[in-house]
Amino acid sequence: MKKFLYSLLLMIPAIGLLSSCSDDDKNLPDVSFSYEYEGAQQSDGKLYVAQGETFAITAINVKNNEAGKAAGITAADYYWDGRLQGTSVMPPFGFEFVTNEYTPVGEHQIGVVCPVYALDKELANASIFINVVVVASPEDLPFPPTENDDDNSENPDEGANPEVAVGSTITSGTNQAS
Repeated sequence: MKKFLYSLLLMIPAIGLLSSCSDDDKNLPDVSFSYEYEGAQQSDGKLYVAQGETFAITAINVKNNEAGKAAGITAADYYWDGRLQGTSVMPPFGFEFVTNEYTPVGEHQIGVVCPVYALDKELANASIFINVVVVASPEDLPFPPTENDDDNSENPDEGANPEVAVGSTITSGTNQAS
């Protein structure tokens, strides 16, 4: 009986060590993301690219929504339809995507996962999602090229490297993307 009592008493501290404390008041960064791109056209909140063409996310930008405080990222993991394509560790954290005859025509999603550092905040991970539509030919793009327009100047976004706001999810730095 004494062994059982001692075992029971020893289990109480062990339970305390194995249980985690609830920290619902995480001090997560309040940041906004935008991205710059080239080689694609933006319409209706989606990027359009012709099958067989190359396009790039040229920069991932982060802005701290708390005035006067710095924020940034140190790397960006790029996913195409949930499959890791590569990692960019050099600012401005861009990545090039090549579509070919094996890239299915239709809607796809680019996911970008990056650690977020902000002054006086916990380390966090951000998940950014960019919707991409691959079309069969350049004539199927929202701003198709014309015979008299070799540089596709009808597309107001082409070559301008516009910044487009993106939706993102911020989670605690202890949660890792799988």
